[in-house]
Amino acid sequence: MKRTHAIGLGVLLIGGGIGGLVYLSSAQKKARESRSWPTVKGRITQCDVVRKGGTTGRGVSNVRHEIELTYSYAVDGKKYRGHRIQVFRVSHKLKDDAQRHADRYPVGKEVTVYYNPGDPEDAVLEPGLVPSGSVQGARWACIAGLAVGGIILLFALFGGRWSRNP
Repeated sequence: MKRTHAIGLGVLLIGGGIGGLVYLSSAQKKARESRSWPTVKGRITQCDVVRKGGTTGRGVSNVRHEIELTYSYAVDGKKYRGHRIQVFRVSHKLKDDAQRHADRYPVGKEVTVYYNPGDPEDAVLEPGLVPSGSVQGARWACIAGLAVGGIILLFALFGGRWSRNP
């Protein structure tokens, strides 16, 4: 690999790691804040479990099941439609797990909607930080990107100058 390509890759990985950590930190802050958002009553108008992903070229399955739902609610007389259960996307590896989660939201059910007072279109049904392996996985992927990018960048910049012999 050319030195300039290695520098570019190192910078890209470091930038992606930093960007990812900033995004995750912001989303986690928003998730924590959602616990204190005002609430209104809403109604589920649609709820389905949808299969996403497929099989990679190497035959590895990356199938996950997501809940696609819609709920209606009103804030100060203005009507809104929400689609998020939590601040972070809800995804299940097993269809049965996704279906059990979706079963909590049958069409027609009255629900409590937590909405952002600064932007009432921003709403969730399950406020706060919900334990999620995917969030932790994303955090570790960002940290790994930072570490690998840093190592690549260090070797690209100083690799020819380091010597095993003093």
